[in-house]
Amino acid sequence: MQPDTNDNVTGNETSSSIPMPPEVFPPEYTVPYDPGYLALVQQIYTTMPPERQAQVRRLGQKNKVYVKSSRDRMLSKITDKLCNNAASALFGGSEKRRALFVIGESDSGKTRALRNLVSNREEFRPRLTSKGWVRPFVYFEPQKPLTIKGFATTALTACGYPVTNQRLTEQELFNLLKEQIRAKGVLFMWVDEMQHVLNGNTTIQIRNVSDIIKSLLQIPGWPLHMILSGVPTLAQFLVPEDGDRQLRNRSYLVHLNKITKSNGEMMLKLQEHIMEKANVQLGETNTPEFMDRLIHSCHGAFGTMIKRMQCAAEEATLERQMMSESDSENSSPVTVTLRHYASVYELETAALEEENIFMQEKWSNISPLAALEDLVDSIPSVGNRPRQTKKKGAS
Repeated sequence: MQPDTNDNVTGNETSSSIPMPPEVFPPEYTVPYDPGYLALVQQIYTTMPPERQAQVRRLGQKNKVYVKSSRDRMLSKITDKLCNNAASALFGGSEKRRALFVIGESDSGKTRALRNLVSNREEFRPRLTSKGWVRPFVYFEPQKPLTIKGFATTALTACGYPVTNQRLTEQELFNLLKEQIRAKGVLFMWVDEMQHVLNGNTTIQIRNVSDIIKSLLQIPGWPLHMILSGVPTLAQFLVPEDGDRQLRNRSYLVHLNKITKSNGEMMLKLQEHIMEKANVQLGETNTPEFMDRLIHSCHGAFGTMIKRMQCAAEEATLERQMMSESDSENSSPVTVTLRHYASVYELETAALEEENIFMQEKWSNISPLAALEDLVDSIPSVGNRPRQTKKKGAS
């Protein structure tokens, strides 16, 4: 990355003497793998036959690919507003709406969407200034359960200031955090799984956290802009009963709703895109009726649907490889069918044939949790409680 031409880099520094930016912005904001881990799995990989190695390469490439949708345009539009607002301080002042809440159920795709967004924003990249490299954007995920004091400590670590003094009070930690946000040049902060900060759902607890967020959004002379993502519990910060009207008025909100029948056309187009990338063709699964079936099987979870499409494509590819071993002259295109989705669903849910949503005509009457519910129902019970097995070594 080239230094920012607007920064005051001393004239004695040459391009070879300028230090490299900190390694804090890996692709899609993922945690790099430990070299020791990679060395071990490399050994495992070398023991696999060629066809298995090909599967591994396809799997890695598939997991790396991000599938975009209309949701990404909305997130990008609001992120533009946050970045524009920060820069508007140069021309008079920025407005108070400095937070973005991104809310969605588990596996709705919110974290992956934000990772892709963040990794492609030039505004968020490290900058070389007269003080050295600074990171205008920081990210962290609070661990569960997390106290308010723990939130401040985790945020300080993300800013590059690990806290060793355990005697600091909450107020002292947050004062220190505000100082370090300014000292480290942090303009934007993303807190993922923000609902972990709530140990309870009391009005007092919610308002205490709301006050903390507001205080970070209005640091005198250094207003922070924040992205706060999590499950629907996070909406408690904004609802009229328990939430904070001031925080609502200072925030944008994106709700990543569950996929429904009304989104069927969009999902069919995404399925076409995924199959094209996988070099396979669509068969009977390219219909609105099938997409309704897929939506039902995934509880409308966008992330689950995308993964299931990719796995069905891989299932069809593997089937063709096995057929080619016995019929080398078969040159017909690889086609994804209902059978491939059924096979993937069986592996992921342990569904029997009568429980498999992709194998039954009356699929809408089948719960996606049917197989798991059967397993739970099979647990022997004592009275109204499940029978507890003895711990290992107990007499």
